[in-house]
Amino acid sequence: MYWTYLAVLSISFICSLIDFRLHTPDLKLFSIFLGLTVVTETLANIAIKFQWETNYIIYNSFMLPEYCLYTLFFRSIIRNARIKKVLTVFLMLFPVIWAATTWRLKITTWNSYIVLIGDAATVVMCATYLFEVFVSDELIDLKTSAEFWITSGTLMYCCCEIPITGRLNFLAHDKQVTLVLEDVLQGLNIVMYLTIIYAYQCRRLINTTKYS
Repeated sequence: MYWTYLAVLSISFICSLIDFRLHTPDLKLFSIFLGLTVVTETLANIAIKFQWETNYIIYNSFMLPEYCLYTLFFRSIIRNARIKKVLTVFLMLFPVIWAATTWRLKITTWNSYIVLIGDAATVVMCATYLFEVFVSDELIDLKTSAEFWITSGTLMYCCCEIPITGRLNFLAHDKQVTLVLEDVLQGLNIVMYLTIIYAYQCRRLINTTKYS
């Protein structure tokens, strides 16, 4: 299932590069995030191939830019000024939290604390954006809203990831359970990135509708 996930992830990144210069700044930012994710997964797989003791050092390092890029993305599409200020503060505090927890656990140990904090924050950001969409006076065609689909896929994934990877530290002694949970996580990843692939095809739907 891992290779299916990696293939879908790579396709989502390629889709994000199509007509890249026509994307809004937030979609360009998310495309960069997808590229960084592809690089991270590739390096993590190489680490396994070369029989590193663990590839957690790669994933733990990725968590810092991952949640910062999520925050920047949602800060650019959320309209509430107070929420934007809160996200700015979170951007300043998160690297400190990451460094403190990484130092406490060591970078070679899976950092469940950052996953719990980062995913919880991302869920709140997703919910805030979706709430703004649903109460907005502006008519939004959800079928062709890339931000809506990216947010929906991210919300689904983060809500499910919290009880899975957020507990890996505490399930390290039970490898069989950990492997099962990782398979579930790969399935969720596939669903999320399929949603993102659709999100980046929304521009084509807009053009098709315009000229039909």
